[in-house]
Formats: sequence, C-alpha cells, structure tokens
Amino acid sequence: MKALKIILYIVLAIVVIGVAAVFMIPTEYQLERSITINAPKKLVIQQAGRFENFVKWSPWNKLDPNMTYTIQGADGEVGSRYAWVGNDQVGEGSMEITSISENKIEEDLIFLKPFESKAKVSLTFETTSDGTKVTWAMDSESPRPMNLMNPMMDGLMGPDFESGLAELKVLSEEVASSDSFRGFKIEPIELSPRTYIGKKDTVKWLDMQPFMANTFGAAYSQLVKKKAPMAGAPSSIYFVWDEANEQTVMAAAIPVEGEYTLKGFDAFPAGGSGYKIAYYGAYEGSGEAHYAMDDYFTAKGLEMTEDIMVIEEYVTDPTTEEDTSKWLTNVYYILK
Repeated sequence: MKALKIILYIVLAIVVIGVAAVFMIPTEYQLERSITINAPKKLVIQQAGRFENFVKWSPWNKLDPNMTYTIQGADGEVGSRYAWVGNDQVGEGSMEITSISENKIEEDLIFLKPFESKAKVSLTFETTSDGTKVTWAMDSESPRPMNLMNPMMDGLMGPDFESGLAELKVLSEEVASSDSFRGFKIEPIELSPRTYIGKKDTVKWLDMQPFMANTFGAAYSQLVKKKAPMAGAPSSIYFVWDEANEQTVMAAAIPVEGEYTLKGFDAFPAGGSGYKIAYYGAYEGSGEAHYAMDDYFTAKGLEMTEDIMVIEEYVTDPTTEEDTSKWLTNVYYILK
C-alpha cells in the first residue's frame, strides 16, 4: 500500500510538473542558422529566392526523391507559391513569398501533413568582406500542450537548416565561378576601336526587320562608295528594350575602323573591354543569349548600366545560307 502511494505521488508530481511546463514554456519559438557564401549578394538572392533553385538546395528534397511540387505565379516575386506533396518525412504544404526587399525575403510557410501548422520564414542577406552572409530563420507558434516540444525544435530542425545552407553555398559558389550560362559560353574580349555608321530610331518589334534591311542597304552602299574600311558585319545596337510597348530604341549600323563620319547617317563610336557570346540559330531565338549575359553579370557581381553598349553582329548572310542553325550572331556587351 505504501509503495502504491509513492507511485501515485510520483505520477501526480509528473502531472503537476507537466501542467506547469505547458504554461511556463512559450508557445512561440524561433529557429535560425547562418552561413557565409563566397559569391555576390545579387547572385545568392537569385539562388535562394527562386523556388526553381530552392528545390536544388532544400534539405527536405533529399528525404523523398519522389516528392512532387508545383510553382505558381512569377517565380521569385511576391505572390509566387511553392507547394509540395511527399512521404511521411516531408509531408505536404506550401510556401508563398510575401515580401521582398533589398536584403530580405519573407515567406508564409503552411504545413498540412503530417500535422497542420503555420510559420513565418525569412532569408536575410548581408554583404561582408568574405562574400554574402545568409541567415535563414523561422518563427512559429505551437498550441498548448504541443509547446512542450518547442525547446527541442532547434535540435530537431537546426541540422536541416545547416544542411540546406551548406547546399546553397555550394550551388551559389559554383554558379559564381562558371563562365557558361544557359548553354552559352561567355568570353571576355577587347573590341578594336571602331565607329558604327547607321540610323537610330524607336522601332516596333514587328518593324525591326524592315528597318534593319533598309538601313543596312543604304549605309553599306554609301560606305562602299567612300571606300570606307569595314570592321565587321552589319550590326544592331540596342539602347532601350521596351517590353511594355513592344518596341526598342536601336540603331542599325555598319562598323568601320577607327573614327569615321558619313553625311546623313549617325555615328556610334565603340571599342574596349567587354563580353561576347557566339549565338548560332534563328534571330528570334537570340533573346536566350541576352538572358545568359544577364545571368553572367549577376554571377560576377557586375551591374547592367547605361554605360554598356549592347551589340548584335550578324556574321552570317541569311541570303546565302538557308540553314538557320548555321547563322552566327555575335552578341557583345561592351563597356563604354
């Protein structure tokens, strides 16, 4: 009988302690981990803030190779949403980007399985002498008595955050050191001094081909008469690309060696250091080369400014080569 009383007292003490703990332990908890990545902040934000890249470094994707996911909305922008369905280890849920600033991305995280819960997730980016410091944090709340688990959450989920950040570091540093993007190799070049002779205008996308054909023909015939020293193939120089109005501010021009002027035509001096992509294919597909150059600039921490001259040089004459896969267009981004 005495032993039974002792057991009852022990049970009662455990219950009292448990009940007290339920009300003493906060219902809120925060988890946070950081890592420094040797890559420009803009690149790291791109790798961390786009869901198509998140699946490459997420620690939970490894737990279920058969996990399915969908991405809705404009990836990497406010309102874009990532939803997943997986095994018992990863469960089911979604993440939605709610805020983006220069140094921070905030998301709403919703778990549906194996249990329902909500959390606020943030990724903070800070430029340091060693690259970019990334802090991955999660704030959540557990209803009583589930809050008894809160003191253990750091130990349970912390290693996942550390693993994910380590993968983000590898991914970002690999991209930062690469010279190939979207299947194109980007080469640093020195463009010899030259002057592009032609016409500059605001042109609707649908009118670009006739504008170039007419301007190339007129400029070329005059340059031949003047016996001007040609420095390359017919080219387009792009000053503004206006997607909203489907138009561009551009010049169609012929490059001539050194400084040169021609009455009735505009002159655009060029030359110096820059970057080049050799694009093969139909003209309407050359946009991928420009996207690749954008990715390169991001990876190298370079800024796309008005001081960069964007040039397409049409090396292959389409009137003599029918196979569009053999059409060579050199895409130059030259620092003015």
